Amino acid sequence: MNIDVKDDFIQSRHGHKLFCKYWKPVQKNEEKPKHLVFIAHGASEHCQTFDEIAIKLAQNNNFVFAHDHAGHGKSEGQRVYIEDFNIFVDDIIDHIEKIKKEYSDIPCFIIGYSMGGSMTILTALRIPQLISGIVLIAPAIILTNFAPILTVMLWYQLVSVVYPRAHVVYINVEDIVKDKGEIEKYKKDDLIWTGKLTAGLMKCSMKACGEINSRMKEVKIAFLLMHGTSDKICSIEGSQMFFETASSEDKTFKKYEDGYHQLFTEPNGAVDDFIEWINKR
Repeated sequence: MNIDVKDDFIQSRHGHKLFCKYWKPVQKNEEKPKHLVFIAHGASEHCQTFDEIAIKLAQNNNFVFAHDHAGHGKSEGQRVYIEDFNIFVDDIIDHIEKIKKEYSDIPCFIIGYSMGGSMTILTALRIPQLISGIVLIAPAIILTNFAPILTVMLWYQLVSVVYPRAHVVYINVEDIVKDKGEIEKYKKDDLIWTGKLTAGLMKCSMKACGEINSRMKEVKIAFLLMHGTSDKICSIEGSQMFFETASSEDKTFKKYEDGYHQLFTEPNGAVDDFIEWINKR
């Protein structure tokens, strides 16, 4: 199946110009796609990280779309900084609603990776009527892997009040990506922020995780949850707790033995697993 790939920009309600990417299957006789699939990337990264996956999804007759979150990739905003996590969620909701105006009768799914997983859960809680299912890849639900010591967490909170734009947290790419070739690819990607994350982003992410932890039981949407057992970034215990607590009847939790944080770049079948899960719905 041929794919029409397009770049664009949209203006967010919060004043950021967001870079967007669209992977649309080219249909005969104007046939509609089977699903809409929005991809929410993780902290420091950008939506084109998922280019190969998006193409594969589009070849399965899914209209895939995404944008770089504010402060990421080609989008406007201070790098890896946000004043309120709801800005990310608002932008996702607005983008989905924009596409749904043209495809109102097509089921919409969200794939959320890492911090994008937090956004995905909160989006599903806000607009469950527009979302048919979500795929969570190593979602940020518990951030103990970032700050295992309470005093460090309190330090983030203090810095975020005094100087929220300060860059305080460094994430080693070797803790994110397992394959050496993928590590080099990651390092050479100019659109990936390889410096420290800001105190403001950390504070907002922790607050978002707190909301997710307090509202897990409200989640009723179908979901596929995926996590590597050797993830050094986001706690697999958080995913286990989410799986056990969510009220969804259609829910699946797949654990990948020795898998790192960026599961979708490992030869573990994860990509085929979530494409199959979406295609069956």
